[in-house]
Amino acid sequence: MRLCQTHGATHLGVIDTAPEPGTWLRNRLLRGTYQRRERAFVAEIIEIPLNSTVSSGRVYLRHLRRNQALCMAGDGQIARKHYPVRLLGRTVWLAPGAVKLARVSGAPLLPMFWAPAGEGGPALEIDPPIVPDASADADRAIAECLQKFAGALESRVRRWPRSYRNWHLLGDGEQPPATATAPAEELHEAG
Repeated sequence: MRLCQTHGATHLGVIDTAPEPGTWLRNRLLRGTYQRRERAFVAEIIEIPLNSTVSSGRVYLRHLRRNQALCMAGDGQIARKHYPVRLLGRTVWLAPGAVKLARVSGAPLLPMFWAPAGEGGPALEIDPPIVPDASADADRAIAECLQKFAGALESRVRRWPRSYRNWHLLGDGEQPPATATAPAEELHEAG
């Protein structure tokens, strides 16, 4: 099975950058360095554009139909609409892209988390699949899946609090600004 890594257009290694053209240093040197290192572990890197279209959504569906795994961040923010979840006692807004893609494609979501070094060194933990309820209202099914992911993430953060970063950036109830993306309904029609 081929693993394809997705990254938001503003993602640079472990750094989230501003959605502006950027400098030569960032675009050529840093991005190239991170991508070369990452390509040693994945078959392809797919960029999630800030202004997605139906055709960009087809790329993800095409990979899934070829039985390729898409690795997507669960806390992404590139979306037209965000959904509230409870995480670490706060309301956090998450993008629904991976869940919408699962609903359209029928592919399950496999929450994966890096577990810090312990006995035997670091490990990858893979939780049971999260499958959106196809018979439920779309918004309710998306919210339930995102909350299951947030619960799984919270259990890791509580177990290894020093292993996670940027928790000081968690909002409390404020929805992030919207970006244009193709909704699942458009992806379904496009597929």
